[in-house]
Amino acid sequence: MGFFNEWGKFMMAGARAHAAWELEVSRVILRDKRRLVLLGLLTLPAILGGIAFADQVGEALPQFLGGKTAYSPAFYSTGIFVASILIGVIAGLITGCIGAGGGFVIAPAMMSAGIKGILAVGTDLFHIFAKAIMGSVIHRKLGNVSVPLALVFLIGAMIGATLEALSIASSTRSTLC
Repeated sequence: MGFFNEWGKFMMAGARAHAAWELEVSRVILRDKRRLVLLGLLTLPAILGGIAFADQVGEALPQFLGGKTAYSPAFYSTGIFVASILIGVIAGLITGCIGAGGGFVIAPAMMSAGIKGILAVGTDLFHIFAKAIMGSVIHRKLGNVSVPLALVFLIGAMIGATLEALSIASSTRSTLC
């Protein structure tokens, strides 16, 4: 039992440190008027667009998500290539300005560009994975990474992902049979 008590204390210390970091980042943003104005300007088009086009989006959303053909092959065109680059640049600017991940921008933007929802989500997950690796490397060099804590999270994540994959696989088999 001593191991689990120590592990619990270790996890609580990590959670407290992360919460303190989140509060500090939030305070930095909230104290700087320029950052607040920029954040407001970046969210204004999304809010106004959401209000103005709510009915059309509500009707078209099932088709954007793929509907019954979500897993069919995707097409790739020059327009999607250019849109993907622009989406990446915009998400990168938002990430740099507010310090949050651009994942909340990429999947909806890709779906708006004509990429099926399931492919947009998968591509967004890959983007987040690649960006997280680069961010982890930089934070490790700065001394901001607790390797023991990261290993504990990695073990838990591997167990959780494996259990979920097994769960999906068994439910898919039962559906197909």
